[in-house]
Amino acid sequence: MKEEIRCIKCNRKLCEADYKFISIKCPRCYELNVSTKRVPRGLNYGDRRKK
Repeated sequence: MKEEIRCIKCNRKLCEADYKFISIKCPRCYELNVSTKRVPRGLNYGDRRKK
């Protein structure tokens, strides 16, 4: 599920992403926005193996 990421300083929409950790610098105010999201157990974004 994609989540909308907005700048914490100017509230500009930066992206929509499905992420575990993301770091984005806002092009308008140059604020560095860092966010982490807890991944529910059983979901592993990095696991690409077929079962």
